[in-house]
Amino acid sequence: MKSKNKNAIIRKKKEFRYHKVKVKSKNDVEIDIRHPCYIFLQIGNIYVYVQLTHSSIIDGLILIELRENPDPMDSKKSYWIQEIKSDIKSTFTKVQKRWKINKEDDVDIRSLYNKKR
Repeated sequence: MKSKNKNAIIRKKKEFRYHKVKVKSKNDVEIDIRHPCYIFLQIGNIYVYVQLTHSSIIDGLILIELRENPDPMDSKKSYWIQEIKSDIKSTFTKVQKRWKINKEDDVDIRSLYNKKR
């Protein structure tokens, strides 16, 4: 990943997109996996985000339950992985327009980012 440009424009975001990641399967075949993410900041061409999941336990990661599921068509509990990540804009899909974040969850995620900076 490229180093951050000090003069890059920083924008607050509240977007949900799927992050595309290439993974090798057991047969050494590359496959694309899409994982839902909450993008809360854009620095130039880089998105800063946290991953979302339905799993309540993932080995080695801290998961925090969301107050509401961001997807209005999904009634399952959702969690966010307490790990701030960043990647270039082109590795994400289109915006999920119906999805919304609870204000308190947004504050929690942004405060984690500010602590890590």
